[in-house]
Amino acid sequence: MQDDDIFEQNLCHIRRCYVYKIPPRNTGMGYRAAGWTNQIWFGSLDVVLRGKACYIEQVDDKKKVFASTMVRDDGPSVIEPVLDSSRYFVMRIEKDRKKAYIGIGFQERSEALDFKIALQEYKKYLDEPEDLSDEEEQDYSLQDGETLHVDVAIKNKRVRDGEEWLICRDTTRRR
Repeated sequence: MQDDDIFEQNLCHIRRCYVYKIPPRNTGMGYRAAGWTNQIWFGSLDVVLRGKACYIEQVDDKKKVFASTMVRDDGPSVIEPVLDSSRYFVMRIEKDRKKAYIGIGFQERSEALDFKIALQEYKKYLDEPEDLSDEEEQDYSLQDGETLHVDVAIKNKRVRDGEEWLICRDTTRRR
């Protein structure tokens, strides 16, 4: 399969994403966005599925890629939520065995939620069975001459002159 034949799907597009230079993590607990003041870039963010690989790409208005990282299904996560906000994350970028950590943030919580859901959808995609075409499809339709009989019991009761009557769909019977 050539690179041109790879299926590509955009799982999420966020128009405005902010990138911050973040200080090193000083605790084992995690990152906090409250101290992020050094904004170094802004542009759009895309979560793109190419074949079985998922990429997070940050692109400016001129379509130039600022940063791109592949979401891994094994090993450490490339996206880590911060402790003090639902709109900010830490993204690990790897290139030539070098790692860099940047902070990414969104204006709205709904954008951050869309981003998280896109990553969850990718994880679900990886858990799906590879090929469903091998399974034989079941035919549950009625064949010629087959009939289906359904008994429906209705719980409504009607009392007439001291006698109970069951109300059925097509007939009324005395009990």
